[in-house]
Amino acid sequence: LFIKDKQGNPFKQVRIKGSGYGYYYSLSDKKTIMVPRSAEYYLLSNETDSLGRLRLYTHYKFMSGAVLLVPKDEIEVLGWN
Repeated sequence: LFIKDKQGNPFKQVRIKGSGYGYYYSLSDKKTIMVPRSAEYYLLSNETDSLGRLRLYTHYKFMSGAVLLVPKDEIEVLGWN
């Protein structure tokens, strides 16, 4: 199952570097949440915000997802697995 943009192109899969868990700001929850670094996420955009963070999508909650802001240098691109 691929998550796709409006043009039907799949988003690249990425991981957050490191092991264990990390705390990242969730645009969906409007607060910082703890997420596993080794999980697979989807890169929504290559444009960074003013703090150098990229937007990642995750299936964080049952039947809904979350959009996280993660520093660009902490992201490992997996491609289209």
